[in-house]
Amino acid sequence: MSWSVGSAGNSDEVATVIEAQFESYTACPEPEESIKQAARALIAKTLAGKIPAVATTVSAFGSQATKYRVDGALDEVNNGLSISIT
Repeated sequence: MSWSVGSAGNSDEVATVIEAQFESYTACPEPEESIKQAARALIAKTLAGKIPAVATTVSAFGSQATKYRVDGALDEVNNGLSISIT
């Protein structure tokens, strides 16, 4: 599964758009959902600390790949995460 969010503008506008994008996603399998929610909180906290009139760009994405055994049991999980806030 994978997810991505992104927006550019003043930090208040960007925060609103990013939050709406996170809200539009259904829950991911664990541990990806926990990682996504941690990214969401980190982005929100970072944007709250920026001067509202300053131009801001946010780009974030995450993914989880899973490998299953022949019997159908989960064998391995690999997660990736990238966050850029400028």
